[in-house]
Amino acid sequence: MSINVLRDYCSFLTDADADALLSCWGMWALTAQDRLGYTKPKYGLNVSNSTKYVWLNDEELEIIDKAMAILRGRNSYFFKALRCRFMYGLSLRGIAKHMRLESTNKVYGLLNNGRSEFKTIIKDLI
Repeated sequence: MSINVLRDYCSFLTDADADALLSCWGMWALTAQDRLGYTKPKYGLNVSNSTKYVWLNDEELEIIDKAMAILRGRNSYFFKALRCRFMYGLSLRGIAKHMRLESTNKVYGLLNNGRSEFKTIIKDLI
């Protein structure tokens, strides 16, 4: 997948698409440690309303990582909620406990608002 394809993909980014990008980023971020002599795997995502599978390489995932770094600078709560969900796979209840929030409704709001902010940032980056 080239940056142009990623740009086209992100121009009509739905919440499900953003979740797919963030899931790929989470898997990549957990395994992105430098391993001398090993190639990093590519991560795939299913394009909305399609059977087409899109593969992301390090270059595209680094753009997503940059978007997440920008999000961290803008709102650390959004970043933490998205990281807990997509990097560590925590449930709403698990995120609430980790972030010391009293309800899963607050986590749901953080995830939705964080996703919206991520979509804006990623569109601006590409």
